[in-house]
Amino acid sequence: MVELMFKDDPLVSVLLPVCGEDLEIVEESFSSIAAQTYKNIEIFILDDSGVGRFEKWSDQKREKDARVFYVKNWTNMGLTQTLVKGARLCHGDFIARQDADDFSLPDRLSYQMEALGSCPECSFSATSYISECFDAPRVERILPDSNSRLIDALFWRNPICHSSVVFRRSYYEQCGGYDLRYRVSQDLDLWLKLLSLGECAIVKD
Repeated sequence: MVELMFKDDPLVSVLLPVCGEDLEIVEESFSSIAAQTYKNIEIFILDDSGVGRFEKWSDQKREKDARVFYVKNWTNMGLTQTLVKGARLCHGDFIARQDADDFSLPDRLSYQMEALGSCPECSFSATSYISECFDAPRVERILPDSNSRLIDALFWRNPICHSSVVFRRSYYEQCGGYDLRYRVSQDLDLWLKLLSLGECAIVKD
């Protein structure tokens, strides 16, 4: 069991946007978050389909797990606006991201909250990850081993997987959060702003 440095286990709000993904894939993604060993979480299913495609499924999840919340966009708003909306609605002091087609290992949030608990000056945490896409080879993406190297890498490419991140809500709000001007690369913009305020707690496992 991972030992946390916080006095209590802070609430982590997980933002899980969905739109046109296959329900089977979303089910796997959701289940991997719901089964985290770090239990003090809430899961916001952010339905950006514009037609409530995941409403019935989300209601079924909510009936079994009170940590689940469903948010419906009446029109397709895009990822950035959907994340901004979700961040405003969540209750936790920490916000985690999970994409509908990604899978998190059971101890992911425990390791990240341990890292953040031992690094009060860190504005967010990110992990290494494995990339699997259709017929492409499986590739393990290892994060740089220091913040200076991470910052250098960000100017060439984005080595941080959006679904691998947990950030402190206070820092998110201080830096202005996701920028609505960006329909894509809103994550890269946020990482750079968070790094201007604090460090990244890198979890390489």
